[in-house]
Amino acid sequence: MISIIKIIHDTTVDGPGFRTSIYCAGCVNACKGCQNPSTWDINAGTMTSTEDILKEILTDEFADVTFTGGDPMYQAEGFAELAEAIKRSSSKNIWCYTGYTFETLKQNPQALRLLKSIDVLVDGRFEESLHDPDLLFKGSSNQRIIDVQESLKQQKTVLLDYDPIQFLRNWTLPIAMLTGVAAYFIYTAIPQLDETHEFVSEAIAYIQPLLIFCMLFLTFCKIDPKSLRLTKWHLWLIMIQVCTFVLLGLPLIFCPENQYRVVLEGAMICMITPTATAAAVITGKLGGNAQTLVSYTMLANLTSAIVIPIVVPMVHPSEGVSFLPAFIAILRKVFPLLIFPLFLAWLVRIFMPKLHAIMQKPKNLAFYMWAVSLSLAIAVTTRSIVHSNEDLIMEVGIAVAALITCAIQFALGKMIGGKYNDRISGGQALGQKNTVFTIWLGATFLTPVTSIAGGFYSVCHNVVNSYQLYKVRKTAEKSQEQEKA
Repeated sequence: MISIIKIIHDTTVDGPGFRTSIYCAGCVNACKGCQNPSTWDINAGTMTSTEDILKEILTDEFADVTFTGGDPMYQAEGFAELAEAIKRSSSKNIWCYTGYTFETLKQNPQALRLLKSIDVLVDGRFEESLHDPDLLFKGSSNQRIIDVQESLKQQKTVLLDYDPIQFLRNWTLPIAMLTGVAAYFIYTAIPQLDETHEFVSEAIAYIQPLLIFCMLFLTFCKIDPKSLRLTKWHLWLIMIQVCTFVLLGLPLIFCPENQYRVVLEGAMICMITPTATAAAVITGKLGGNAQTLVSYTMLANLTSAIVIPIVVPMVHPSEGVSFLPAFIAILRKVFPLLIFPLFLAWLVRIFMPKLHAIMQKPKNLAFYMWAVSLSLAIAVTTRSIVHSNEDLIMEVGIAVAALITCAIQFALGKMIGGKYNDRISGGQALGQKNTVFTIWLGATFLTPVTSIAGGFYSVCHNVVNSYQLYKVRKTAEKSQEQEKA
């Protein structure tokens, strides 16, 4: 049992990232200027079982944990049981604040037990005369942020080498998405910038393809052309894309006045849209096979360029849209961004080996270029949704269609890819879409409002990838902890 004052979820002040902070009762240090003097009395809290605290901690899968108060070391036995349970049940990182020094705690058996299950200790009394509001995660300059496991291993106090921008690196995708949404609303809310809207739209139309081109060039420089080949799972995924595209279109061909037309059209384009040209970047970050992913990306783009011009005129008849013009239009939209950087990377590999070696050095540059491109795409998507005149129910229907098709494609891609020992690439190949193409396809060849399906899908597949990157990072951190142990 632990005497608890309160539990705060998703706080960012008690350690890096989002954290679940356990504020306990009981402290004998009575530091002058303490922010929480009401926690000094052990009777000020509510006695709570470690099982109940653990359940509440585990309700937030993303947040790490901080023990604070009060002084957790005043109830070291209870917190040791809790920390051990957290480590058994998850890969969560644990920080602990205390007024005692690390050296003193090591001499206490109960405190030492707690130390063995936490990752970081912020130790030392709060000294009001040494208070500095600019200090990160501590109140006064005498306090230390200690890497506990490394300290126990080396048998000396090892300070944590904390990178304050690591949080931004870990959460690049959701930050990029939120930035795109916020940037649109802030920009459009400033009347003085109204006259720049046309210029900015034209600038984004040039900047985004340039970013994608540079990103793909860097990615393709790391891929050996000889390794590009078709596999059996490629054929299965192409069959899924084509067959579902046609099946969803059949009700519209035979019942053209279908009241759910825009929803079905939205689902159609979410299924047939080829793999995002940036998918190789995420696949690499997740530990997948970028070569098989690039091979599928090329196959999916070629297939889409052939199938879409055949099916769309039957689903959504429009004067002047025949096979050859539509075929050429789609080829012109997709292939330059895919083929040109690929061949340029191959030419550099063959004729400029020194430059090719330099291009392989940037480890994450392509990923961050993609994040900037994502922010621009989300901003453009936000504008499409805001300015849509379609009935709200239909917009919700399109959003649900995007969500369902996203979930199905990631699941099927992983399942089929897994059967051929390529689970990550299979999931990315079928699940991550070129949503800029989706938006263009809906606006150009189908009911214009269906273009927002691309925006909703963009949000869905980037949320999925953000979660997957989070899980990979947590697995890596857990492996490092096990190596240290």
